[in-house]
Amino acid sequence: MMINKLQFLFGDMAKILKRSKSIYPISASPRSIVVEMTVDREHVNNKGTLHGGQTAALVDIVTARAVAVAHKNVPMASTDLSVSYFLPVRLGEVLVIEGTVLKAGKTMAFTEIEFRRKSDNALIAKGKHNLAFVPIPADKLNNLEPYY
Repeated sequence: MMINKLQFLFGDMAKILKRSKSIYPISASPRSIVVEMTVDREHVNNKGTLHGGQTAALVDIVTARAVAVAHKNVPMASTDLSVSYFLPVRLGEVLVIEGTVLKAGKTMAFTEIEFRRKSDNALIAKGKHNLAFVPIPADKLNNLEPYY
């Protein structure tokens, strides 16, 4: 997928994540999205490692974008989200983050995500995020602002 299209898909991350210019889209397909992120000072906790809340927010955002590649302009709502943390990530380290759509049906999508340290491919965190597609009455569809 072209970089401009990827940048469009990730354009509103700045509204949610601090310093999202440190997140770079790498690739996207109807089944997955890959981004790289350099951990900045604004992303870390008082121990100098990536804050768990930042990781959880990325689970939400990246997996929703992965679903949105194939389901454009479909409003979604999270039904559940979980994160398992395995290793700390220090300031300045680069992560490769891959969000994958496991299944997308008529009413729901099921996703997972992996965070890996770029330097050694170590698994840092793994997440799960399930989303419900929000039904829109047919007469309202033409009046919607683009969702993604």
